Amino acid sequence: LELESIQDYIQESDNLVALHEQIIHCDSILEHMEGLLGKFQTDLGQVSEEIRTLQVQSQTMSTKLRNRRAVENKLGVFLEQLVVSEDLISSVLDIEVSEEYLEHLLVLAHKISFIQSNEAARGSQARKDVEVVLEKLRTRAIAKVRDFLLAKLYQLRKPKTNISIIQQNVLLKYKYFVRFLAEHGQDVYQELRNEYIGIMSKVLAGHLRTYLVSLEKMVSPVAGPTDVLGVADTSSSNVVTGGVNTMMSLFSKAVTSRPNAEKVFELGDRLNVLSQLDKPAIIPHMADFEGKRFPYEVIFRNVHKLLVDTASSEFLFCLDFWEDEGVFKELFGPVVAVVEGDLTEQLQHQHDVLCVLLMIRLNAEHRALMLKRRVPCLDDYLDRINLLLWPRFKVLFDVQAASIRPGVERSLFSNAVEVTGLTRRYAAFAASCLTLMADHNADDSVFKASSFYEMLERLWAAIFDMLLRMSNMFKDRRQGIIFLILNYNHIRTVLREADSSAAQRLSSSSGNGAGSRQQQQQPPLSPNGRATIAGGLGSAGAAAIKECEDQLAACTSLYVEDQLSVHFRDLVDFVKKAEQQQKRNAVPEGQPIAGFTPAQAAPLLRDFSGRWKASIEAMHREVLAQVTEPNCARSVLQASMTQLLLYYTRLLELLKKQGPEGVALAREVVNIPAIMYEIKRITKG
Repeated sequence: LELESIQDYIQESDNLVALHEQIIHCDSILEHMEGLLGKFQTDLGQVSEEIRTLQVQSQTMSTKLRNRRAVENKLGVFLEQLVVSEDLISSVLDIEVSEEYLEHLLVLAHKISFIQSNEAARGSQARKDVEVVLEKLRTRAIAKVRDFLLAKLYQLRKPKTNISIIQQNVLLKYKYFVRFLAEHGQDVYQELRNEYIGIMSKVLAGHLRTYLVSLEKMVSPVAGPTDVLGVADTSSSNVVTGGVNTMMSLFSKAVTSRPNAEKVFELGDRLNVLSQLDKPAIIPHMADFEGKRFPYEVIFRNVHKLLVDTASSEFLFCLDFWEDEGVFKELFGPVVAVVEGDLTEQLQHQHDVLCVLLMIRLNAEHRALMLKRRVPCLDDYLDRINLLLWPRFKVLFDVQAASIRPGVERSLFSNAVEVTGLTRRYAAFAASCLTLMADHNADDSVFKASSFYEMLERLWAAIFDMLLRMSNMFKDRRQGIIFLILNYNHIRTVLREADSSAAQRLSSSSGNGAGSRQQQQQPPLSPNGRATIAGGLGSAGAAAIKECEDQLAACTSLYVEDQLSVHFRDLVDFVKKAEQQQKRNAVPEGQPIAGFTPAQAAPLLRDFSGRWKASIEAMHREVLAQVTEPNCARSVLQASMTQLLLYYTRLLELLKKQGPEGVALAREVVNIPAIMYEIKRITKG
């Protein structure tokens, strides 16, 4: 086997030699490859190092690029805001002032502000060169804008110029010019501001003065110095003398009376002025051409309509254009002084107390209107007007109260059982005042309603005392009672009619979505201490009506008792004395009342049965003859018949409580239904 192996080896020796050579060749190739790879590895190391170097250089270049771009942006903006272009220079110097000029002015103002506010610009060398150019441009721009705005302002003083149109359509388009002057040309700004104030003050004051003079030529006075509650109805010789004339002489040189003086105190259509606040002001020449005449409160309403609307428009314009509320205050001071001065003079000669009260109401409504508009520019003026009107109202009210002082009843008394002129005037005056105050709270500090109600209460007390003194001047007591009934009934009727009319107006306004301040009131106590329910005249009106009704009921009761004591004296005396005896002796039911037994009542009842119809007829005729007012006569007659039935019913009850004899007697006499039927027949007739 060994030999075979050797033999095989010998046979393959050539192949082995060839294989050995191949291995050697491969080895040399691999060695060469190893050299190449080593060189390549060395080259790769160098490339990697170069790549790292390039990466570092790239990052450095990126940082430099960002920094340069940031510097470029800041420097570009800085240069853009700092550099004054040729286009800007030519535009500011050469272009006429217009809306286009406004854009260039904005650029100029921005550059000026930039140089003044930017720290970098203030510290740069370029500022010295640019600042000179900008100053020249600023000076030129201010001069051109000044001339332009002055020309526009001078248009306002031309006659028949529509100021509002110039303000809204012309001046407001250039309101930035004013802001530019305020920031960069304070002297010129003050010049233009003063010029505008002077022009508008003169123009508006002149317009209002002319309007006032034109309207006051159409004033138709409603009341004079003699139109007071306590003036006599006959002639001027009966006019109240003494202290009243002394007080009235403060306001008038002559004192004369005139017929139908109560019309002065009726509100009537004069109330409509309160619903005309939003209507346009009167055009004087047209009203004069039509021959119209107005009470002074209408003049007051129209003048203040113009004043309020003008003030609202001017105040908003000044805030928008001048951006300074002080401009309005300075220019409108002389304007309101015209109206305030004229009103002060007119009030010295004003004797119409309702006119002054209407103006107080109008002034309160104007305040509410300005509050609704959120324009508080006339608050001080309206406060001053209120301080003018209220003292004058109190003086005129005191004149009215003084005209019915104790002792005047002698000149007012006419010995006629009728409604006096005093009562008619007071009823109209009270209804008018309560109507005007119907929807105001008692704690209204502006309208001073609480003080007003106290004044009305004092006047009512004076009227009540005056009527009572006049009733005592009648020789016949019943005439005095009837006198009070007629006068109280007239006051109640007038107040009720005013209450109904006021309720209808309030209902109508509520239906239209208008709220009523009256609902916020707390019902006051009437003089008898009971709460009253507010009606159309408010809680104060309800209290006044209730007090008048109480007085009327008391006087009616006196009349009824007096009338029954004449026609049914025995019956009335029997019932009153029997009830007193029963109560005093505590007589039990079923037992006779000593001195007032059925036997003693029988003759009285027989007499009643024989003449009750004739007596009722006589009472009916008596009431109709004595009480001249139909509705009042009907109420008095009803009260008399009702009281008669009550006395008769009480008599029958007294008899029934005294045993079978009394019950039998009560069944035999005239029954109550028969009396009621007869009363209804007579009263209906």
